[in-house]
Amino acid sequence: MQRYYIGQWTNNQMNGYGTLYFNETTYYEGGFVHNKRCGEGDWFNNQRHGFGQLLTIHGDHYDGHWSEDKKHGDGQYYFKKRNRLCKGFWLNSFCKSSECTQLLNKEHKSSASQEK
Repeated sequence: MQRYYIGQWTNNQMNGYGTLYFNETTYYEGGFVHNKRCGEGDWFNNQRHGFGQLLTIHGDHYDGHWSEDKKHGDGQYYFKKRNRLCKGFWLNSFCKSSECTQLLNKEHKSSASQEK
C-alpha cells in the first residue's frame, strides 16, 4: 500500500485537516501546514517531539514522550485486545522497563480523552 492523503489542500500542499495513511494500520489524522503534520502534541521538523499521543486502528494507544518521531522517555501504552496498560520508559521506540496492569471490566481512557 502506498502512502496517500485525504483532506484539505491549498496551493497543491496538504493544508488544514486531513488523514495521511502510511500503511494498512498506521495513519496520522489532524492538522497540516505546508505538507507538515502539526496536530495535537509537540512537533518539530514534521516529527513527534516532546509529549504526544499515538492511536492505532486496533484501539491501542500510547501517551508519552517522543524524540525524532520515536517513543522516547516516560509513557504508557494501552493494549485494547488484552485490556492491559503498561507504564514505563522507552528508548528509540523500544520499551526498556515497564509495569503492566491488567484492567478489569472497564475501558481505559487516554489522557487526551480524559481532558474532554
